[in-house]
Amino acid sequence: MPFDTFKAIEDARKELQQRMRERAFIENRIADLNLALRSLARTIEDEREREKLLAELAQVRRKPAGLTETILECLSKSPHHAHSAVEIRDWLEREGFDLSDYSQPLSTISITLGRIAKNGRAKIVRNGRNVTYKWREAAPERQDQDMLPRRHKSRFEK
Repeated sequence: MPFDTFKAIEDARKELQQRMRERAFIENRIADLNLALRSLARTIEDEREREKLLAELAQVRRKPAGLTETILECLSKSPHHAHSAVEIRDWLEREGFDLSDYSQPLSTISITLGRIAKNGRAKIVRNGRNVTYKWREAAPERQDQDMLPRRHKSRFEK
């Protein structure tokens, strides 16, 4: 019986889709358990036990490409919803993104959202004093230079 390339491709694609669904389920479950255990860790009176649990949780953390890419992922997953910086922070925590390296995570998220909007990849939606950000389907082409934090730009650039 000859090898059926189209059948092999179809079978492999079906399996890939199934595995992606499984991965999404597993990643969501890990994030839920991580969040629950982090909350419960606060109630552990024995400091050694608490530190042991937090060390285990540190090993589980997902290492995404970076904050900007992860925020873009959040915005793109719900393109018809405008997100506040607080909503983005909550989403990042649910997804297992480690914000502990940031002294002011909400501030960092707000600044990153502003750069994303300036770059044209998100739209700013203002409602009184509330500022939210919405995914822009077709972002205008711009240099990635605008996405760099100011401290990385040359002091000679304007």
